[in-house]
Amino acid sequence: MNTSEKPRDVGGVELLMSNHQSLKAEIDAREDNFTSCISLGKELLSRNHYASAEITDKLVALNNHRQGVVQRWEERWENLQLILEVYQFGRDAAVAEAWLIAQEPYLMSTELGHTIDDVENLIKKHEAFEKSAAAQEERFSALERLTTFEIREMKRREEAEAEERARLEREEAERKAALEAASRPKEPDPASADRPDAGGAAIEERPEGSSPDEEGFEGNLVRKHEWENTTVKASNRSWDKVFVVLRGSHLAFYKDPKTAKSTPDQRFKGEAPLQLHGATASVATDYKKKKHVFRLKLENGGDFLLQAQNDAEMNTWISHINAHADTTASGPSRSQTLPASGQKEDQKRRSFFTLKKT
Repeated sequence: MNTSEKPRDVGGVELLMSNHQSLKAEIDAREDNFTSCISLGKELLSRNHYASAEITDKLVALNNHRQGVVQRWEERWENLQLILEVYQFGRDAAVAEAWLIAQEPYLMSTELGHTIDDVENLIKKHEAFEKSAAAQEERFSALERLTTFEIREMKRREEAEAEERARLEREEAERKAALEAASRPKEPDPASADRPDAGGAAIEERPEGSSPDEEGFEGNLVRKHEWENTTVKASNRSWDKVFVVLRGSHLAFYKDPKTAKSTPDQRFKGEAPLQLHGATASVATDYKKKKHVFRLKLENGGDFLLQAQNDAEMNTWISHINAHADTTASGPSRSQTLPASGQKEDQKRRSFFTLKKT
């Protein structure tokens, strides 16, 4: 039952199944021996035999080994049935393909006949072809039905997708709860409220321009790179599953969350993080092939399509990206950044030109 022999055709599978059935018959034939042995052991235990502990261990080991043999037989039998079904499908598909190939010359023929006899013969051939096609209809219908292996594989994929969706929903709920907790104002400490300087100290500890989005945002998205800049299209415009991390003014892509946490410098395809200065995110209303897609446009003309799991997640990403882009774009004005000496010199030059003009 533990053999690794692999059949090559339907006949080989049927031979293995026949041998496997003989093993089952041998197991069933020894059922009485197992029963009598177990009954004898229980009888010795009921008499308080001096080796009761050893007898108990032997009975447990015998029962476990017996159940293991039966379980391996059933697993092997089920596997052989799946293999037989797959090989039968391959055999029937090969027969159907051979029939189609054999009919191609007749169907591709342009002969229409030159006499009445020729036309009648062609009509008879066509009627024979229609009868043959009707006889093959059942074979083709059987090929369209899914095999047990395909059905199980579909169920496995559906379960995996359901687990992935549930995991993403849990992560989204935890992320929203964390954001709500961060944005919720903290209740003042009664002990510190009595001190006159408590309020002023709390205000001074918060830096100017801080916001909850500075903590960052991350999650799984599906990405498509459309434009490198305003004139050059991206070399690879396929959809890729990526893990996206939004920190400050940068948006980085990773293969998965584990890579993002363990090796943050190892980004997806070695790409540098995107600079969000002057970037905008909005719903991709012009893209109809996929749902929940939004577009990210960079200041240099770069263009990305990003797909979320649902509209709520898409809107959350859009608001976070735009918030970070707005925070990056806002800053001190040019007049505030000029040194005092530069302003004085500018005033002197203007006064000089004014006097000269008058």
